[in-house]
Amino acid sequence: MATPRVITRTEAEAWKKLLSNKDTDIKAAVDSKVLRTEATQDDMLTALAKYIPATVIIGYTLLDALFKSLMPPPLDVWIGFFVVMLVGAGILTYRITQTDPERGLPEATRNDEVIHPLIENLEAIINHQRLKQSVVAVIAFAGYVLAIGGPFAFFNNCPGFEDACKITLMPDFVWQGYYGALCLVLATLVVGIIVAKDILAD
Repeated sequence: MATPRVITRTEAEAWKKLLSNKDTDIKAAVDSKVLRTEATQDDMLTALAKYIPATVIIGYTLLDALFKSLMPPPLDVWIGFFVVMLVGAGILTYRITQTDPERGLPEATRNDEVIHPLIENLEAIINHQRLKQSVVAVIAFAGYVLAIGGPFAFFNNCPGFEDACKITLMPDFVWQGYYGALCLVLATLVVGIIVAKDILAD
């Protein structure tokens, strides 16, 4: 797992096309490590491990335990942190998946007019994958939080603190335990629809 970006079949094929171009000696000149990592499509388990940044899961799990230890839990603050971390998951994923396809190429190859369209195509594929992976990170993180309950499990469900646990924006909402499982199933379905072509294709 050399890159946090999920390597799709489309990207792997674009790398192979670039690295095996017959009009240049690029394959011999390029770093062999690039050829092994960037030009190989991720399998399903590797891809799934890359979708949510570990720092987001660790950070939220710590906050979840902290807020659950308070009675009554500060739901407005907790939901505020959830939203911040939701946005942060997307931004962080987009930033850490950035790469320069030219980084392993010799200077002479970068200026080759034959190679330029191949590099531009590869950059477009990578940027599309980064955006898609960021969206998936947000959906998957939301599904994770809803599955474990998070602040939502405490809506109108704090014995002795019912009024304190009502969220300002939705005072009549009552969380049911099975909502988390339903949300996780829906998040998994949406993520599967978005990434199936990337990680399940031959």
